[in-house]
Amino acid sequence: ELSGSYSGIIYDFDDAAQVFRARATHQISPDHLDMLRATPIRFGEGAVGRAAVTGEPVAISIRDASGELVAPQVRDILIREGLQAVLAIPLLREGEVLGGLVILRREGGLFSDAVTTTLQTFAAQSVLTIHKARLFEEVHSRNRELAEALEQQVATGAILRAIAASPTDIQPVLNAVAESATQLCNAYDATILLPRGGALAVAAHYGAIPIDFDQLPLTRGVVTSRAFLDRVPVHIQDLLD
Repeated sequence: ELSGSYSGIIYDFDDAAQVFRARATHQISPDHLDMLRATPIRFGEGAVGRAAVTGEPVAISIRDASGELVAPQVRDILIREGLQAVLAIPLLREGEVLGGLVILRREGGLFSDAVTTTLQTFAAQSVLTIHKARLFEEVHSRNRELAEALEQQVATGAILRAIAASPTDIQPVLNAVAESATQLCNAYDATILLPRGGALAVAAHYGAIPIDFDQLPLTRGVVTSRAFLDRVPVHIQDLLD
């Protein structure tokens, strides 16, 4: 709105893939957005890619610019939608590329210095926001890993205490394993079955689902039996599917 433009995009730079991914948009058509998602703009490609390389704003006329300054996957869409001018501002922090701010205008001609300066201010604010968000995600990820490690230690401690308290009785240990497995996986129910007489017999259970059987047949048609027979985990994501 401040630049008198028609639409705008904020890109997030994926350093591993070396591409720009559309993170936030205003008045970008579905076709345009689908193309950006299917074929992201590469580093150095188009106005935003060139701005990231030079570290400076890049303003172009869509019809007159060389193929290097208009990403080929979106050129036809931009022309078809009547967009004529693009201004790309790189989002940089201490030399690191974080993304790009791009505005598109339906009127031709150069962007004024005042507009460019204003958007550079917006870009600086976006850089700060992106950097803070990434720091928060890193801290949140580390905290999550620490919490998971602590939960595993607590569960292991419960099992070890059960072993120490009942060195000759396996039942308390199996009960502790079923309870700990349920809690660690944030699950609703857990059952431990052991081979007995050509079948799998219930040895321990924790949870609210009533157990109305004593044994399961050893056949691959039963999930638990298949895991036992094949010696590999079997993961069914949706029992109703």
